[in-house]
Amino acid sequence: DTVREIESVQYFKPLAGTARVWILDEVHQFTKDAQHGLLKILEDTPDCCYFFICTTDPEKLIKPMLSRLSSVYVAPLSLREMRGLFVRVLKREKAEVPDETLDKIHSITEGRPREALVLLEKIIHGGKPEAVLKDAAAQTETIDLCRALLAGERWHKIAKIVSGLQAEPESIRYAVLGYMRSVLLSGETDKAARAANV
Repeated sequence: DTVREIESVQYFKPLAGTARVWILDEVHQFTKDAQHGLLKILEDTPDCCYFFICTTDPEKLIKPMLSRLSSVYVAPLSLREMRGLFVRVLKREKAEVPDETLDKIHSITEGRPREALVLLEKIIHGGKPEAVLKDAAAQTETIDLCRALLAGERWHKIAKIVSGLQAEPESIRYAVLGYMRSVLLSGETDKAARAANV
């Protein structure tokens, strides 16, 4: 429906300004039909139209679309950059969070601002920092465990990850089962294994 809507209006001149801009997020979740429909639009885009195709999983985009796009890799934020983002958010929210907690958020999210802001929001709105950070760290560690298992890593590496897990064993078991089921049913075990080796 989104693609059809864009197609129906893209050739009309913008009512205000000189350009029309579309920002399409999580495009890897588009169906194949939607991607092919978007491909037709990208092949014949009017001069006044600009498209920003955002995705965290470009391998799920059809190859003809990738060949028509200019890739821009967005690097994770450094600790200094993340601190600046936190300061602006906390100032607007009129809230205070200890620097130590902010540094832990950056470490857990590895500089990914969206995930960092989700954790910060939970803490600002009453979540206990220790509990929020412990849960987030456990999720990250569990994903690392799943990737190591799929990559066929040696036992000493897997044992090291397991020894560092802070979540309850039963919750880890359910998380691993859910992750494996998702990856195996999607047929993307090779990609998941490659991600573990990055």
